[in-house]
Amino acid sequence: MKQKVFEWVDPPLERFNIVSRDTPQGRIYTGPDGSEYWSMTTMLGKTEEDSGWLEEWRVRLGPEAAEIESQRCRDRGEGIHLGAELYLSNRPLTECLGAAGQYRRLFNQIRMALDSNITKVYAIELPVFSNKLKVGGRLDLLAEWRGELALIDHKGSNSFKTESQTEEYRHQLCGYSLIVEEMYGVRPRKLINIIANEKSLTPTIMITDRSQVIRGFANRINKFHRLLEA
Repeated sequence: MKQKVFEWVDPPLERFNIVSRDTPQGRIYTGPDGSEYWSMTTMLGKTEEDSGWLEEWRVRLGPEAAEIESQRCRDRGEGIHLGAELYLSNRPLTECLGAAGQYRRLFNQIRMALDSNITKVYAIELPVFSNKLKVGGRLDLLAEWRGELALIDHKGSNSFKTESQTEEYRHQLCGYSLIVEEMYGVRPRKLINIIANEKSLTPTIMITDRSQVIRGFANRINKFHRLLEA
């Protein structure tokens, strides 16, 4: 089968450099002018409603087994993301599969979704930051999904995820959507999570309109700034 060649927007979006550093309180990004922004993942972690599940999981597995599994999931995420980044950059498929390594089966699930739905690429691994929200990060993919501008995130999972289990993912994309609008003047209303599943041959694709989750995201960002002021 012939490899898909992705069309890219021309001219490309301007990219701004941000530098990250990890602190005991969480990750902080420094923008081009020296301004500092909390990472989106730090903000979400500190405002999670049920934050005790991770510690319960560690206790259940035991510290050593939990760390091994955590590292495996990090490696899986890196493999999937690098493979997808190269693929969207129109690199040879053999190179993309090599980058995905032992997680190439999951990368192929992501590839299946990209091939079927992406009509134009605007940016991959784009550094973003907001002077309004005071948070920043790197978004996976800004692209047209069947002709409509969307923010897209791809992840790996041990098992099938339900909508109620992916609120964190959708809030993350909602935040990035607001930042993209602030920085570039475009409004990606469609938020898409592509989740490659180790127990399936096909990915789970969850499509959310920003209006469905913007209130929940606003509550979390406001809660975060109240915590900082306390």
